[in-house]
This record gives sequence, structure tokens and C-alpha cells, in this order.
Amino acid sequence: MDANSVKAILTQACFFNQQWKNQKTVPAADSFAELMRISKNRCQLQLLKFSTPDLVWTRLDAEESTRVGEPIWLVGGVKLPDSLACHIPLRILHEQLSAEQLAGWKIS
Repeated sequence: MDANSVKAILTQACFFNQQWKNQKTVPAADSFAELMRISKNRCQLQLLKFSTPDLVWTRLDAEESTRVGEPIWLVGGVKLPDSLACHIPLRILHEQLSAEQLAGWKIS
């Protein structure tokens, strides 16, 4: 994976994230909102499975974790604006990544 691919995937994740936020409070759009959330998570997981720390960064977001009551991580691109970073719950990372992948990204 190269820097252009990382930027494209993060841009897509941000699009899905914005759609999810816009629709999550609309009862008639529950299924669409859930699809957008899942799609955002899949973009981030793709980066963590197929990229490297020289292109992608991860960090625990302590403030967001406190706000929502569960550990929340940020996934973003090296040398890319922080506005392209998105949150992902630790439980999703644990469900979808191997122990080796979690250790490689220093996610605990």
C-alpha cells in the first residue's frame, strides 16, 4: 500500500463517517446509518491489515474514550491532515484484528 492509497481510503472512511453521523438520529435511516458505520470501520481495518506504521498512525483518544465510556482509538495517515483521522472502538479492533496485528500497531 502506498501513501496515495492510504489517503484515498481515509477519505472514503471520512465520507462514510459523515454519512453515519448525519443519519444516525433519523429513525427511518437506521439501516443506512449502520451500513455507513460498518463501511467506515472496514476502511480503517483495511489500513491496519495492509499498511505499515510509516504510512498510518494509531493512538488512543482518551477524551473521546471518557466521553463514550469505552476505549476509542484514532486511525490516521502519516503526513496527512488530522481531519482525515476517524475513531474506531477498541472492541472492533479486538474482534477484527489478530493478536499479531494488534501488537504491531501497539494497540492494547
